[in-house]
Amino acid sequence: MADQTFHAEGDVSFGTRIAHALVRWHWLFFGLAIALIIIGAMGISRVERSTNTRAFFGPDNPEYQLILQIEDMFVSTDNMILAISGPEGSDFDPETLSAVREATEEAWYIPHVLRVDSMATFNSSWAEGDEIIVEPMLPEVGEITPEIAAEARERTFETEELVDRVVSSDGRTFGVGISMVPPDRSPETFQEIMDAVTELADRIEADYPGHEVFMTGSIMASLAFSEAGDRDLDDTLPLAAASTVLLLILGLGTFSGVVGSIIVLFGGAAMTLGVGGWLGIALTPGNASSPLAVIVIVAATCMHLVLHWRNSMGKGMTRREAVEHSVQENLAPITVTNLTTAFGFLCLNFSDAPPLQDLGNMVAIGTVCGWLLAILVIPTTLLVLPELRRRREGLLPRILPRVGDFTLTYPKPILIVFAILTGIAVFGITRIHFNDDFIGYFDDSYQLRRDSDVIEDRLTSLKVVNFVLDSPYEGGVFAPEFLEQVEAFSDWMRDRDDVSHINSIVQPLKRLNMNLNGDDPAFYRTADSSEANAQLLMLYELNLPVGQDLNTQLSIDRKQTLMTVSLDVDTSAELRWFAEDAQAWMEENTPEIATIGTGVGITFARVSQRNGTAMFTGAVVVLVVISATMIIALRSLRYGFLSLVPNLVPAVMAFGLWGVLFGQVNLGSTVVTVMTFGIVVDDTVHMMMTYIRQRRLGFDPREAVQRMLATVGTAITLTSITLVTGFTIVAMSSFAINEHLGGLTALVVAMAFLADLLLLPVLLVLAEGKRT
Repeated sequence: MADQTFHAEGDVSFGTRIAHALVRWHWLFFGLAIALIIIGAMGISRVERSTNTRAFFGPDNPEYQLILQIEDMFVSTDNMILAISGPEGSDFDPETLSAVREATEEAWYIPHVLRVDSMATFNSSWAEGDEIIVEPMLPEVGEITPEIAAEARERTFETEELVDRVVSSDGRTFGVGISMVPPDRSPETFQEIMDAVTELADRIEADYPGHEVFMTGSIMASLAFSEAGDRDLDDTLPLAAASTVLLLILGLGTFSGVVGSIIVLFGGAAMTLGVGGWLGIALTPGNASSPLAVIVIVAATCMHLVLHWRNSMGKGMTRREAVEHSVQENLAPITVTNLTTAFGFLCLNFSDAPPLQDLGNMVAIGTVCGWLLAILVIPTTLLVLPELRRRREGLLPRILPRVGDFTLTYPKPILIVFAILTGIAVFGITRIHFNDDFIGYFDDSYQLRRDSDVIEDRLTSLKVVNFVLDSPYEGGVFAPEFLEQVEAFSDWMRDRDDVSHINSIVQPLKRLNMNLNGDDPAFYRTADSSEANAQLLMLYELNLPVGQDLNTQLSIDRKQTLMTVSLDVDTSAELRWFAEDAQAWMEENTPEIATIGTGVGITFARVSQRNGTAMFTGAVVVLVVISATMIIALRSLRYGFLSLVPNLVPAVMAFGLWGVLFGQVNLGSTVVTVMTFGIVVDDTVHMMMTYIRQRRLGFDPREAVQRMLATVGTAITLTSITLVTGFTIVAMSSFAINEHLGGLTALVVAMAFLADLLLLPVLLVLAEGKRT
């Protein structure tokens, strides 16, 4: 029995000294706690909101590095897109075209605008005798008559450059692209631009009854990104705080305990946010839920301290004795549980997404701060505030012994049920697939999401993949052999059902070459020499409207060109598959220009896979460290490894259930296993330490299990309910990453509670039976 014995003499002595000091100088420690809260909370004023929609890309992310290289190579801008939609059934309605022209003209007055693209800025070209006529698709002034509209329609559908990009295939909806170069990326600058664009959209709708204007773009996305973080702080945090306080009132049943817990919870949340400010962490939707997480995690510590105090008071101890006894008995388990929880969150630093790293660091620091506040504050409130204890025994103390009887009466059926559920869960896990779409992260309460969905439905796809095609030398983009390979790649994509539009430099070159040859369709191809293609391109550039050039498609040295492909796909997995297919096709058929697809969309599509790989290392580390911690804390190799079962099985069951119910996971889901391992170990630590203590007192395994449930069963039930409720509220976030993170965490905690309540007692008794 030597390895099973919980050598508590030294621990009890140390715990007794700590408990005695906390009670004797409780006002001193209480004052220290308040000072720490004030110092920590002062950092809240330093917290800044981030509008960086690329915050989830780590600095070492190769796809992100490629995006930065492309932006250095080509002119990089922020943008807004207006989609002007005419009445239902309209097709190149003259009034709609007038609205497009007016919006194009007025867009030049938006702050920091660089260029505006629309039907009104597109130059149509055709042959007329020996001349090439180049004219705007729409007249710059004057009435747009039905005849002009009909002619514009005919020319539009004669070219592949506009349909499903600037003009919808049914002729009802038209796009106005507005590019701008803001002087900075502050929320104030972006809001200034957004206000001007919104005012323009409202004015167009007012001037043209029956028309609708929808908006999307990087400026709007950046502001929505910042708003998502604010919503989590302003909406879900108060709701989580209120629900936790309500559970404290119902579960603790004592005024002094509830007040002390509230001070700890709100103090811990303030310190969490303040520490973020002191460390210069920008607030994003990925880390905005950190104060909420700290509230629900630290609530468990408070509940253990207060409920143990209540039980001790019920056994006839004085207030002072009960407080000392509660701290003495709980100091070791709450220290272990809070440190393992903090370590689990620190392992989020293995993540490839900086906001999730920030989340881990903030919650880890907040958890440790909350643990410290709990042992500094709660003894004082329990000693000096009115008890106002509920005298009547609650429902849980009457139910839990029956649960213990049930588990010990039917151990084998319980093992069989858990084995079957785990097997089903493994099947559910095989159904899981990643889906990371930045616009899809936002729910329908955001105008960005609503308008983007309409734009994708009526005008063009927003799921885009870019290809930087590299020629062998400067000016090589004009070489016929290079353009032939570009065209071959384009032809392969046109045959795919998932490609809705291709935008490349080849299209205007082919059109102008046909114009130079009397509009003969046989010459709808690039010219036969580099010189001829260069001249065609010069002709094209000379006729571009003021403010437009080709620097968004061609590098300065004319060595690289950018091809943009719009995809008609529903999930990020399809986006990844297309990029993989394209790369494989080029490597086999056009190896000289072979490259990889890139862009913000495809980078988000790959971020979960990349993060999942990184978090596997984190999972191994957290498993090893927490296992070692449990072995040391329990002073038993057998008990240490046994404790892992009810902490590993819940993650498998939760992900399996999620796979069966939903199927899709995103970036937030990849960190749940690492994050929750430190959380769910809380109940296991308290139960096993109590069980070992009862065994040391001489009780047999079955009696020890019953006394374990009687001692800590109520506490672990209430803490589990609090955690599940809190993370369910996180799952109510309007941002999908937090929705998945909160929902899966709540599922894991719920499954862990069932495993601790039903499976762990069976494992303990069976392990002891085999040993004896």
